[in-house]
Amino acid sequence: MVDAGLVARLAADAAVKALSKGTWQVAAPPISPDVDPCLSYRFVGGSNEITFNTSGVFRQRIELTAHSADAGKAADLRDKAIAALLDWTGRLSDGVFVLEVLLLNPGTDFIGEDRAFHRMCEFYVLYTMPS
Repeated sequence: MVDAGLVARLAADAAVKALSKGTWQVAAPPISPDVDPCLSYRFVGGSNEITFNTSGVFRQRIELTAHSADAGKAADLRDKAIAALLDWTGRLSDGVFVLEVLLLNPGTDFIGEDRAFHRMCEFYVLYTMPS
């Protein structure tokens, strides 16, 4: 569903692909040269508005985080990922139709216990299920 479409969208974007060494659901592996920089995402909420005829429009809240030992690389990757997702619309391979992506939080920055930089942003992805 939306998670496979999200990963495919990020992997297909040339700017993201040039920087990122992978995208993981929920948590990225420990920072190492093999995965620096990288992305992780998790679903942190959602809702839908059911109609009499359809399952309605779903609103999935997604937290996307860029990770790197270098603050600049993490920030650049987050910016590229935002750009890749803001114009994401269309039908996914499983029939889900992405209507719109809304940026909720353009950036929250923090340093983890691993001393890596984490640049987080949040989106709503609006979509419908196959009929």
